[in-house]
Amino acid sequence: MAQPSNSEESQQHESDLDMNVQTTVLDDGATSTANSPTFAALGVHPAIVEALAEKGIDHTFAIQELTLPLAMAGQDLIGQARTGMGKTYGFGVPLLHRLVTSPDRPLDGTPRALVVVPTRELCLQVEEDLAHDRCRNGRRMATRPAGYVPCQF
Repeated sequence: MAQPSNSEESQQHESDLDMNVQTTVLDDGATSTANSPTFAALGVHPAIVEALAEKGIDHTFAIQELTLPLAMAGQDLIGQARTGMGKTYGFGVPLLHRLVTSPDRPLDGTPRALVVVPTRELCLQVEEDLAHDRCRNGRRMATRPAGYVPCQF
């Protein structure tokens, strides 16, 4: 029996990978509207929904509408959008939801999540967005902004 060549194996592997990839392209102006689903409608934990409502956030942006169901189900994803389109809550809400709803992972001081961002400014923004006491539901958050430190001669 003939063995498949490396190129045939590579094509089959690429085909297998393609079956697990979902790509959605959104209009640049995609924002939150009254027609957008609420965080509650997407199954987000009530404490997180309440914390978001206290900030005046009830409805999802387009990127959140698409990513929350996938991320809350534990799937990996990549999202790309302009500044101000809701990416932080697109990953942060599912992260907090999983922390709040994980009864099999007791709080023993072990880190449960790590968010890495490219700049100090973004680090502080993400911390501000996710640091609401109600969202954390008793979980601690530590922020360690680092970055370029100029050398003085």
